[in-house]
Amino acid sequence: MDKRHKCPHCSGTFKNKKYLRPHLLTHTGVKAHSCSKCSKTFTQKGALGIHIRRVHQKIKTHKCTVCTLTFSSLNELKVHSGIHETNKRYKCTMCLESFVQKGALVKHINSIKHSGKGLYFNLAYKSVLQTRENLPIVLRATYSKSQVALTKC
Repeated sequence: MDKRHKCPHCSGTFKNKKYLRPHLLTHTGVKAHSCSKCSKTFTQKGALGIHIRRVHQKIKTHKCTVCTLTFSSLNELKVHSGIHETNKRYKCTMCLESFVQKGALVKHINSIKHSGKGLYFNLAYKSVLQTRENLPIVLRATYSKSQVALTKC
């Protein structure tokens, strides 16, 4: 039977104490490992090593299978991969640009191009609206201002 070791501070579980001990440091705030190049500190030695490889040595091991670009983290590669997708569900109603991820649309809206225009992100239609009144009449009746139909960008 697989006995799990639980963190008393969060919902984390680990297969043995060897893995639980370094995790516990994340809750204490103690960062005993510091980078000699930029003095950034880390709770775990492994995190320091990753930082050095990515930031200072610029090692990029994650390769895009569609183009030739490489990235230092899997998350960066996943974000990049969106540019190769054809299903761009998040559309800007002001300039008609489309995006694979909601975060990219929000970043676009907050860019100099559209900043300060009091835009709203319509969760139902995954698009941007200038005012709540631009919502289709059906949605205006369905969602009150207190509900999460619109998020101020």
